[in-house]
Amino acid sequence: SAGATGTAAAASPAMAGGGGVTGAQVVTDAENYLGVPYVYGGTDPKTGLDCSALVQRTYADLGITLPRTSQEQATVGTSVASLAQAEPGDLVCFGTPATHIGIYAGDGKMIVAPHTGTNVQIQDITSTPSTIRRVVSDPTLTSAAGGAAAARPAALSASVTGWPSGAAAYSAAFTAAEKKYD
Repeated sequence: SAGATGTAAAASPAMAGGGGVTGAQVVTDAENYLGVPYVYGGTDPKTGLDCSALVQRTYADLGITLPRTSQEQATVGTSVASLAQAEPGDLVCFGTPATHIGIYAGDGKMIVAPHTGTNVQIQDITSTPSTIRRVVSDPTLTSAAGGAAAARPAALSASVTGWPSGAAAYSAAFTAAEKKYD
């Protein structure tokens, strides 16, 4: 599948579907590393991973190339305004510049390689991320009109050209769901 490189601009192809990769697939793949020891600078799951290697390896497993460090990873994809708008598979970064990173798993949790003496685990997010980045998007949530998120809140949709607004945004989401599950 098509991969993204380490620059924000080059990460855009992943946003167009990431070769069909969804955030749920990112989370499922990251779960394969649960229990792997944290090792500073570690890049081999047989001996240990650090936080950015967990992120890099998870996306690489799905055919998407990300840079090695959390500082570089915090620049790929597109920005997500807040944790309330985060979707599974988004990158949650901490520190400015980013010194720690994890994969958003949903429900205020992340999959992360925390620090020396711990293993890759699912953790509650207890502090506000400094940056949240979306590398892949779920194609089932996009509308036919311009690829915009169909469930985008109406108040935000009105200011973006080509995005459905008001009830049309929700109508498109329900129509897409009906087609998916028929």
